[in-house]
Amino acid sequence: MTTPPSLPPNPPAPIYKPPAPIYGVPVPVLSSLSSDAPGHSSSSSLVKCWKCHGSGVLNLKRPAPNTSRKLPPGEPLPPCTACKGMGGFPPKVLKKVAGTIKKTSTGETVTIPPPRSHHPTDVTYASHLSSPSSLCDSVAFELPISGPAVLSNFMGSWRLLQEEKGGHRYTTDDICTAYVAFKSSLSTPLPNTLHLDLGTGAGSVLMAVRWLNLSRRDKNEHSSSTNKREQEHRSLGLEARSNALSYARFSATYNLGPNPSISFSRGDFRDLSFVQSSISTAWGVGSKPGMVTGTPPYFTVEHDEIEGSTDIKQGGMPSNLQSAPARCEFRGGVNDYVRTGMRVVEEGGVVVVCVNWGNRKRVYEATEREGGRVVECWGFKGKRGKPLLFGVWVIKKGAAGKGDEEVYKEVEVRDEEGNWTEDYTEIMEECGFPTIKGEKGR
Repeated sequence: MTTPPSLPPNPPAPIYKPPAPIYGVPVPVLSSLSSDAPGHSSSSSLVKCWKCHGSGVLNLKRPAPNTSRKLPPGEPLPPCTACKGMGGFPPKVLKKVAGTIKKTSTGETVTIPPPRSHHPTDVTYASHLSSPSSLCDSVAFELPISGPAVLSNFMGSWRLLQEEKGGHRYTTDDICTAYVAFKSSLSTPLPNTLHLDLGTGAGSVLMAVRWLNLSRRDKNEHSSSTNKREQEHRSLGLEARSNALSYARFSATYNLGPNPSISFSRGDFRDLSFVQSSISTAWGVGSKPGMVTGTPPYFTVEHDEIEGSTDIKQGGMPSNLQSAPARCEFRGGVNDYVRTGMRVVEEGGVVVVCVNWGNRKRVYEATEREGGRVVECWGFKGKRGKPLLFGVWVIKKGAAGKGDEEVYKEVEVRDEEGNWTEDYTEIMEECGFPTIKGEKGR
């Protein structure tokens, strides 16, 4: 009688790791650069209506309170009052024009020449550019710009080029993110002064962090170490939207002149090979930033690769091609920002992200998954007495655990009268914005 062959011992059971939660369906990396907002409008060239969600008719299953709005049996539903039965809106696209960029207050102007057809990287600037201490009256340049655009007041004497209306503009979130990142770098020394800004947009956070560092240097001119560190301070902004990147490049050159310490690169930051390549080109092979910042969109989307459409899951899709991907997660959300940031930041460095308070769970999930730790959390209220609106988290690499979920510091932007609070006024003053006591802020 032959004995059966012995079976090999059972392999040890693999350690179970829960799958990463999926929030929405963003645009795939391979097709994310096909336009500034891939899938923003479907084949019908309409952005889905926020009220009827594309049906073109009103939903009378839930009538408004105190009304007896009912339809007789068999009566068709009335058309949607928002989209007039079309099921959506045509996308808003600002036309490329030649003309003048109007400044918001004192009337300086910048002339825009007619747009030319040239390679996106073939951008040339004239030499009549301002230094950080003074403004120039005009700047001649060749740049593909969608107008109308405005050269807005920013920190101190700096200006930020952004769309006048309909597009994405810098916000309170951007300023607070830059402020928290700067304050964190003062309280906990970073491994280096290389700053990477993910999804930089028009460059508001990148420029704000640079302005705060320059302002600190100017206040500490007697400290040679401070000057040396500032000379080493370098910034890199990554952005997928070509139009926003044009604005960022213009603003950086307008405020600092041709400056090799600030650079930008177009691409999807979810593509780690692109991020590493951009870092190597800007700072040298093997370089890693000491600080990574990002202000993710707040609203999830579902992208259909077959239909080529992207639909928002919460509320209505913005009809502007520039503001839609800035507010909605076309190219991922806060979990993607944390993932990329933690994988490229230097050991001991920090990733600083901002997101609406309702999505804070995603910050801690992504942080724990990437082996970091939340060391600071700032919660911001839009108005006194209201719930927390958004938060800014400082995540350190090299410290295990997801961190304390309690608010490290709470800031109210406005009081009951609509004026800036003392805490927020202090932030704005340190960021170089004019403040007037007793009057409503911007």
